[in-house]
Amino acid sequence: MIDISRTFFIGIFCLPFVLVGCTPTSSTDGSTGKNASPSTAKSEAESDLRFLQLAFYDKRYGKEPERMPKDLEDAAGSIKVIDERIFARVKRGDYVIRWGVPLNSPVLAYEKDATARGGWVMRGGGAVEKMSAEQLNKLLSQKG
Repeated sequence: MIDISRTFFIGIFCLPFVLVGCTPTSSTDGSTGKNASPSTAKSEAESDLRFLQLAFYDKRYGKEPERMPKDLEDAAGSIKVIDERIFARVKRGDYVIRWGVPLNSPVLAYEKDATARGGWVMRGGGAVEKMSAEQLNKLLSQKG
């Protein structure tokens, strides 16, 4: 037989934890929802650029490449192996890829709006970091 008082106590005790998990998150602008947080989008961009780094530093042919792929078609196979979703984002223009530049260039790829608002950047050597628009534009003006 089920002990009603015990079931009631467990239900009352667990209810606040269940409700906390169900409340929508809010961002600083007051909007709610999964996509409201700017940090969520930025971490997704960071993750995408890290995956692209794997595609661009493809070592299938026994030696590390010296340059970025010459274009999206040249990189398509490597990117699709990593993630079809990221390939679609690159094709859509969510990221600016500096095709054909040496892999030791100051900047290899970045979020499309990063030159105006700052954002995630893939540097030469494969490091991915968040930069201000000023930092990125300074690096883009360097030769390489």
